[in-house]
Amino acid sequence: MTNNIKEVKRVDPNNAKRNSVTLDEFYREYKSFPNQRDHEKRARSPQWQRKMLRPHQDHYEVKSVRCGCDIVNPINPNHVYKKGDKIKTDGHTTAEFFAVVCKEVGNEHLADLPPTHLNDTQHDVYNWEELQDAFNVYDNNASTFKGSDKFFGAARINGLIFNNYNAVQSMPSLEYAAYGCYPLSYEKGKTSTNQEANRMMKDVGGGFVWLDSVISDPDFGNQITLKPLLKCAYVMSYNLYHGNEEALDLLKQFVLLVSGDRLNTLVKDKDSCSFFIKRWKEIVDKKHSAETSALNRSKQCKYTLSFTLKMIDDYIKGKTRINQVDQGTIDKYLEGWQKKFDLNQSSLKKALYSVS
Repeated sequence: MTNNIKEVKRVDPNNAKRNSVTLDEFYREYKSFPNQRDHEKRARSPQWQRKMLRPHQDHYEVKSVRCGCDIVNPINPNHVYKKGDKIKTDGHTTAEFFAVVCKEVGNEHLADLPPTHLNDTQHDVYNWEELQDAFNVYDNNASTFKGSDKFFGAARINGLIFNNYNAVQSMPSLEYAAYGCYPLSYEKGKTSTNQEANRMMKDVGGGFVWLDSVISDPDFGNQITLKPLLKCAYVMSYNLYHGNEEALDLLKQFVLLVSGDRLNTLVKDKDSCSFFIKRWKEIVDKKHSAETSALNRSKQCKYTLSFTLKMIDDYIKGKTRINQVDQGTIDKYLEGWQKKFDLNQSSLKKALYSVS
């Protein structure tokens, strides 16, 4: 951002036009913004309904943009907005509430609320940045865009769908997994902007889709809570082993065994997953001051995440264990893991380049 007022790009407020548009047209013909939060769920919340049961003129004011040319989504290039497309920037929840929720069975007390028309203020945009700016004016502040909303929006803009959204979503897991895999691109522990979250989801979101599929497995249990730190480690590991089906099968097995608290007690030398489960339960019970089950910027978290990644790697390699890993190994493990990930990515890029 510039501090020089002479460099500020001015806009003409007369370029925005305020028109009356039918509720049905705004709901059906205007597209949803690409990283819009879960407005369908919000429109059905008791808090939203209480607000709308006290009608106010502002409830009928909405905002939109019209594409002045074709606009390509840089995060998902297959997604192109065509010239003339109209896109909601403010009013998604309002439209969902009036056009759908008020007409649903059981909501007869809301039937008289929907207006026939809404007042739409619209202006033209000509590139992705202008499109994002038009939306962020209304939805980029922390009070409006909570972590779950941001995760949902980032998934939507990348075309990702989850069957177990509440179980899989976690902004801290996304932020730390992105940093873990790409430490030069992201800052550890920094709360991401909407745009950064979109990029993070592009970089590591496949791991969340994979984890979602594992949660859908009938063998997935709930004996051990799927905490954000575990999600982070699983997503990082998926991205490390992506393309290695044998390794991914073992990673899935690891996740399922942990979820069900299933220990292999038949042998003296525990497999790495059984060793991890025993230790993890102690960490959750706060029996080890140098470790934590919380996902944060602390050295205890780094230690525990490193330990988790090593146990996953060792399980995939078929290693067994009796004693805890020495501290020196764990202290350096994350940096070594990141170097291995970087080498894997470089090898993949070379392979793709040679094929092309």
